[in-house]
Amino acid sequence: MRKSLVTIFAVLTALALLLPSMPTARASEVVMVRCELRSVGTPVTTSIQINGSYQVSGRTDIVLSSGSDYTVTNSGNSLTLSGGGIGSVNLGNSFTIQALQSGPAAGAYIYVRDVMRSYLGDMIFTAATGGVRLVNRLYIEDYVIGVVRSEMNDAFPLEALKAQAIAARTYVFKSLETLDRDIYDTEADQVYRGYKSSETNVHRAVTETTGMVMTLMGGYRGCHRPPG
Repeated sequence: MRKSLVTIFAVLTALALLLPSMPTARASEVVMVRCELRSVGTPVTTSIQINGSYQVSGRTDIVLSSGSDYTVTNSGNSLTLSGGGIGSVNLGNSFTIQALQSGPAAGAYIYVRDVMRSYLGDMIFTAATGGVRLVNRLYIEDYVIGVVRSEMNDAFPLEALKAQAIAARTYVFKSLETLDRDIYDTEADQVYRGYKSSETNVHRAVTETTGMVMTLMGGYRGCHRPPG
């Protein structure tokens, strides 16, 4: 979504003011987004830091410690989790580090050292050809925070950030209806670079437009189409 900043500000602000929001019944649903971190690539080994309350889904015997570093390694198409006092544990070809509390208020996030970014929600690790694929699973509003801060930044006027939030949220709902894959964190869908707690204007813009989307004739009206 690389456009003239002046043009995108004008267009998105107009759309936010003129187009109706998502029906209340749909807006109240808890919607989860799966975003493949294609910008991370598929490294043989990826290093993360856990901050807050997390667990390995389905493995209550593994205790993850907040503030500790862990490594995920693909060895022979099987993933090993190590570090943080747990030794080295083989978890098969896929596993999930699940947030026990989620959202900005919880203060829980996973820091991916490879790209120096923080992510809210859960992280799904899957063995890919020669490496590890990462998919971030999180609530839609938390995802929208990451898109707005990546497509724009905290210094933009609040109304422009709100318009971007509405456009980003609309794109997700449209994609959930039409895509047969996870959303990508690149320009193929929407640029998504995780979470940063200090960007208060971005957080405010998303919060003040929670659940709002652009619609046209009963369907979602997006302002971005993936290439190809």
